Amino acid sequence: MNCSFCHKSQNQVKRIITGPSVAICDECVDVCDEILQDPVAGVGNPDIAPASRCALCGARNEELVTVGDRGVLCADCIDAVLSLR
Repeated sequence: MNCSFCHKSQNQVKRIITGPSVAICDECVDVCDEILQDPVAGVGNPDIAPASRCALCGARNEELVTVGDRGVLCADCIDAVLSLR
């Protein structure tokens, strides 16, 4: 199994969290956490991506956060991922 964002295998990371059709590794969760704490200092800035779908749940949302060049997440999935920490 590989992370849907950085494409690292489960052998290259500490943990992978799976969704219905995607997965996110602990390193990408850390990137999300950094962006939420300080959007300017993270790997990427949060962008509005109205035509996109959340990479974990697939929902369309007006306020998706772009995680660097790794994909987009909705606020609900970011909250769910961070609650697993």
